[in-house]
Amino acid sequence: MVHAQEVKGQYGALALREPVAELPHFQTDLGRRGHRFADATINQYRIYDFYARQARHHLSQATIPDLLLPYPGLEGGRRGHWGVTNEKTSAAYLGRVEEPVYHRLVNRGKGGDQYIVSGEEGKQAVCFLRGGAPVVEKVVLDAELRAPVHAFAHVVDRFGFGMTLNGKDYFIHSGAEWYGGEGGAMTVTKQGYYLHQDAVVFSRSVGGVAMLDSPRVSRVGGKPIYSRHFEWMEDGGAKRYKLAKAAVRLQNPKVKVTRTGNAWWCVVRGEKQRVVYQVQYSGDPGTVKVREEGGDYWVDFSALKKGDQVQVASWASALEVEETTFPEIALEKLSACLAGGERYFKDEVKVAGVLNADPAASGTAYEIDDIPVPVENPYGTPMTLCGVAFDSKGVAYVSSLVGDVWRVRGLDGDLKEVVWQRFASGLNTPLGMEMVDDVLHVVTKTQVLQVSDLNGDGEADRVKPFTGVRLPSDHAHDLQTDAGGNFYFSNVNGTHRLSRDGKKLDVVGHRARNPFGLGVRADGLVLSDSSEGDRGNGTCTIFESQHPENAGSVAKLRRILYLPRGVDNSPGSRLFMDSGSFGPLGKSIVGVSYGSGRMYQVMRNKNNGSPQAALQMLPGEFSSGSARLSTSPKDGQLYVVGFDAWGDFAVKEGCLHRVRYTGKKYLGPSGWEAYSNGISVKFEQALDPESVTHIFVQQWNYIDSAHSYGSAEYSVKHPEQIGHDYLEVASVYLSDDGKELFINVPAILPAMCTQVFGDLRSISGDAVSLNLFATLNQLPKVAMKGVMAQEGKAYDLKVPFKQKNGNTYATLMEFFDARAGRDSFKRPVGPSVRYREEDLNYDWVHQNIIMGQGCIACHNASSKYDFSSYESLLRVIDTESPSKSHILGMVNTGSMPPYPMPTVDSKMQRALELWIQKGAPKN
Repeated sequence: MVHAQEVKGQYGALALREPVAELPHFQTDLGRRGHRFADATINQYRIYDFYARQARHHLSQATIPDLLLPYPGLEGGRRGHWGVTNEKTSAAYLGRVEEPVYHRLVNRGKGGDQYIVSGEEGKQAVCFLRGGAPVVEKVVLDAELRAPVHAFAHVVDRFGFGMTLNGKDYFIHSGAEWYGGEGGAMTVTKQGYYLHQDAVVFSRSVGGVAMLDSPRVSRVGGKPIYSRHFEWMEDGGAKRYKLAKAAVRLQNPKVKVTRTGNAWWCVVRGEKQRVVYQVQYSGDPGTVKVREEGGDYWVDFSALKKGDQVQVASWASALEVEETTFPEIALEKLSACLAGGERYFKDEVKVAGVLNADPAASGTAYEIDDIPVPVENPYGTPMTLCGVAFDSKGVAYVSSLVGDVWRVRGLDGDLKEVVWQRFASGLNTPLGMEMVDDVLHVVTKTQVLQVSDLNGDGEADRVKPFTGVRLPSDHAHDLQTDAGGNFYFSNVNGTHRLSRDGKKLDVVGHRARNPFGLGVRADGLVLSDSSEGDRGNGTCTIFESQHPENAGSVAKLRRILYLPRGVDNSPGSRLFMDSGSFGPLGKSIVGVSYGSGRMYQVMRNKNNGSPQAALQMLPGEFSSGSARLSTSPKDGQLYVVGFDAWGDFAVKEGCLHRVRYTGKKYLGPSGWEAYSNGISVKFEQALDPESVTHIFVQQWNYIDSAHSYGSAEYSVKHPEQIGHDYLEVASVYLSDDGKELFINVPAILPAMCTQVFGDLRSISGDAVSLNLFATLNQLPKVAMKGVMAQEGKAYDLKVPFKQKNGNTYATLMEFFDARAGRDSFKRPVGPSVRYREEDLNYDWVHQNIIMGQGCIACHNASSKYDFSSYESLLRVIDTESPSKSHILGMVNTGSMPPYPMPTVDSKMQRALELWIQKGAPKN
């Protein structure tokens, strides 16, 4: 291997993936032992355990500089700020090439659009309800549902964020469907839906009267029939139902309305086309009438009774096709579908778990068992697992981004036979689940749902809204409860508490950038998170909700833990453990990292009203980005689910793992305390006094910025300098029982990140891990033994902030280049072309950006990331959320294209965004 110090000359001469510094902890080919996925392609250039390796290196040296080098970034800093984790070819499962078949009812999109799917594959029809409104806006034949491919996805969508509907419009409807006797639109409320084999039955309240409604398309003699079947669950007053119109426009229509027995016929004839409405009903014949008024077609109801049913069948055909009168058919009661039917998803997948699968955790107090996820399942659906909950019998329910819930049984003992069964499908990005009284509660984009199995066959039969209020816009993440039964979730608008009856929603925590997970204590204290980015987040953080324990906190935004980027670049959920079967960590806080696929213990300290926390990584790794965790009531062990989607080191599309307490000694810290002159760390095991003499302590800050993505690591003592402050340990003191170690560090300061490291041993000779990362929001003005604190030092953390802090990747590369004697990292800027907004189309973008900025050199037709055609460019843009388009993320960072090619001028970046905002027109 050619190391960085052997490369001479300009920056451009340095191999892209070579380390940026010569020290051993910067070498990406070292420090890989013990990491079970190190040989995976995604991890080929990953830098492992940077801070621990840095500490060991400096402990081995005779002298240690005051200012140490910072973490260089993913892949050792030579792959841009995100490394390879966002590249499409880094996806964990590339074998999925066909979009799954969508069944019955699919809920998708920001507004909660609903797609009712009828018919067989290839001849499917879809009834479309926009935003979940109780109106079938249109009926589409020869329908094709396809999820738009996300910028980070590969061929088949694994996100479940949106849906496109293609096909031939058959019937359309504008405005309301139900009107009162006075002619005004009636209020229709949604009360969920039932699933009965291939039928979807909505529960509605129309004008305050309960009813059932089942839309579908069926084929009779090859003819597509759009039908609406209604059943009234209560006696009701007069109502009017407006019939949908055929999408085909009839010339000089003539209307004929007839009645035969308990059926009405309305035939509308044009010059070439015919539209037929057939209305059948039960009950008193005088309660129904069909008529035409002002070019619209109506069904009038009067004196409706509980149990009355009406079915409206509509179809269109050419006049030359002979029309045969459809026979009247018996109306089967929709209410008979409310108890659950035969299982719709009949195929199960059986797998065998692997005990003690991770060598790094093997032989420790907490081993990791792998439970195979059926990525290649009978339904072809992506297994991006993002939620987990258990029922009282120990059966797990896991959700996926694309809207499925799977029921997993056999999660006990040796995991010899674990059975996966598809429990539900079509939910709208179910990013969190909670089981309450054996009823599954699922948080989606628009509401919290109760998903129930009514007949006990292991499949959901009813989906019912739990919330009496609409959730705030954007994704809702995670779902956990407190001891009072209140629910909690987070999104960009804050941390939210939903009352136990679902009727009241309160904001209990501040806004955050792309929060992903929660941790809820029994009394309602919530630990949420915020991703690094350009909204005042120099690094990822964990912060608290409003609570009496932090009412007077000096911490910025009640943040208790700033996550070192080399440890966790994207946090998942946390869990306040309450398991008597989980050993020493059974009452701890456990968190997972989505970005690194790791797990850590979080040790929160009340700190006299300014809470702060520290984390200690636990051994072992998960095969996907760790998202959610839960304990089983059956065995008390911890279960973790995860997925591969964006910005992670996943080697599997989805994962399910058990973290199992073995009964062996836990050889890590159990608590900590800060003082004005040092840090005290507590352990489960007594320490060998001779092993505590070599302790390493360093500190650093990040810079929060409104307009910079992330931050380099900066000195606490000298805020303008990049690097870590080495802190000399004056002395160490071990308690009489050997379980508490005080590390006397007189120069310690409030800091976003403080690492305390040592290779220790227990009194019985076991290796004890100390690699603590603590946030010091406030140093108590209380000293322990040893050298006292320096006079005049700060005691409260002041988080550095700059409105603009440059491009983090470029800043780091410039720093390391200057240190190595290479020319400064100076990026040329590409040309700027004057334009008018009306000129922006694909031809302009292709000529002036793709070609004019030199993008085509790397993004030609033969490249992995082809930008040479309109169709290929569409794959990296998002017209619904233009600012989230992948191509904008690339050009806006300044780290793309690779040096020494020029960056894209800011005016040209704006032109590209304007074009996408216009819908990316081709001409």
